[in-house]
Amino acid sequence: PTKIRTRIKKMNETIVFDNDGTLYQVPNRFQELIISNMLVYLSKVTGVPKEEIGTLRERLRRVHSTESTFKAFSLEFELDQNEFESETFLSVDPTRFLREDKVLRRVLERIKSRKVVLTNNPSSFARSVLRVLGIEDLFEVVIGESEINYIHKPSDYPYIYVNGIYIGPKTMVEDSFPNIVAAKRNGYKTVLIDPKGEYDDPSIDSKIRSIYEISEVI
Repeated sequence: PTKIRTRIKKMNETIVFDNDGTLYQVPNRFQELIISNMLVYLSKVTGVPKEEIGTLRERLRRVHSTESTFKAFSLEFELDQNEFESETFLSVDPTRFLREDKVLRRVLERIKSRKVVLTNNPSSFARSVLRVLGIEDLFEVVIGESEINYIHKPSDYPYIYVNGIYIGPKTMVEDSFPNIVAAKRNGYKTVLIDPKGEYDDPSIDSKIRSIYEISEVI
């Protein structure tokens, strides 16, 4: 009976994972190429010279109080979401920088609770990365910026959105301390990936050095 109750409890839990920097380490060149392609695309669709588009990007994100480049520009210019993602986040083949991670898959398979991904990037990009890592099928859903109305963590809304989908206890696994604080504020248990042991705060329920230790604290 105890084992049965434990199994039911686990299945009612939802473990929410950040993607970039949490489930994998983002290679610098991978990120640089995406940003470079983004600036080229934005220059093309807006007519603003490439050497000026980076400054405009920062200004529009500041003016519209958003970290989402797509939202900031779509409020000023006509942008197509699918085209934007295709020409930016999906323009660089992740297999150039990432490979299947069988060790991570085995670690995640030990966690019997429901698993979802919550990312500030497009869900299409997150899925492309998870697919290369060989773990996409382990997650019930991938929630990206369009699903959370381009309101990024650490704002409260992404966590409220997930709370509205899944009842029961939730744990947030993150590499960002501000995001951990926000998750805790919204009723989540928290696991911070803190390789250097830099953080000590009541918002942190558990700390691990890397994602490969996650099954030890879940």
